[in-house]
Parts: sequence; C-alpha cells; structure tokens
Amino acid sequence: MRLLSVVVALALAPLADALAAPVLRAVSSVTSPLAPLFDTIARQQAGTYDVPAVRAAIHRERQSAPVVIFGYELSPFCGRARQMLEDEGVHESQIKIVSLGAAPSLPGLIAEPAMVAELANMYGAGLPCCFVDGENVGDFKQLAAAADDGSLRRRLGDAGALDP
Repeated sequence: MRLLSVVVALALAPLADALAAPVLRAVSSVTSPLAPLFDTIARQQAGTYDVPAVRAAIHRERQSAPVVIFGYELSPFCGRARQMLEDEGVHESQIKIVSLGAAPSLPGLIAEPAMVAELANMYGAGLPCCFVDGENVGDFKQLAAAADDGSLRRRLGDAGALDP
C-alpha cells in the first residue's frame, strides 16, 4: 500500500507543479496586502538599527551571486520563485537564497528583522525580494509578471545566469 502511495504521488507530481504557479499567483494577489503588516512586525522586532550597515549588507548580498532571493524558509512563494527561475533556465548553483528567518507571521521567527524592514524601505515590495545581476526584479508577483512578459529571461541572459 505504501508503494502505491509513492507511485501515485510521483505520477501526480508534475500536475501538482503545473498547478502550483497559477495557484500561488492567485494567492499572492490576496496575500500582497498583508506585506505591510509583515513589514510592521519586522520593524517592531528590529527596533533601532544601523541603517547604513544594514543597507551595506543588503548591497553585498544582492551582488554575491547572479541571482539572489531574500526570503523566508517556510514561504511557498520563496520556493516557487526559485523554481520559476530554474524553469527559466537558471542553474541552481547560480541562485543564492538569503534566509531572513522561518516565517513572517510567527513571532520571533524573523531572523533578520532589520534586513526585512530595510528591504521594504528600499524596494517597497514584499518577500521574496529577487535580484538579477544586483538589480531588483521585485517580489513573487513582479517576478511572475517578468517571466510572463519575457523580460526576466532577457535579464537573466544579460547577467549570464542561464545554463549554456
């Protein structure tokens, strides 16, 4: 019986992956209005912080790989953003994930609240916050729009991030 469950799960995996993007895109339009709440939580957790130092850390991180994603470990949007980039032809070795904690809505689980707060101040987008060649692409919704209109693939090609 367990083997049958594994076989069924493997057979349905492509269907589940095909449905993931449209479902997450639809959900992102509902959860996007919650981004300011998550930013407020991060700002409260961050308290007073050294803005120039945090901005310098963000700058270093966004320049540290051809593609950089700042996000939460438990966020389905972060995982899907990575998958979307791989679907565009980016090798996983070209993508760096900068973990900002486990989840935004669980108290104490934002590991880098000052960085979350400053990303919101600098770019205004929610998380994940995606960069290609050090330039901001945006959050999941903006990344998906760039993938849809073809501009993401052009940016990835210009950055040399695509598999040959």
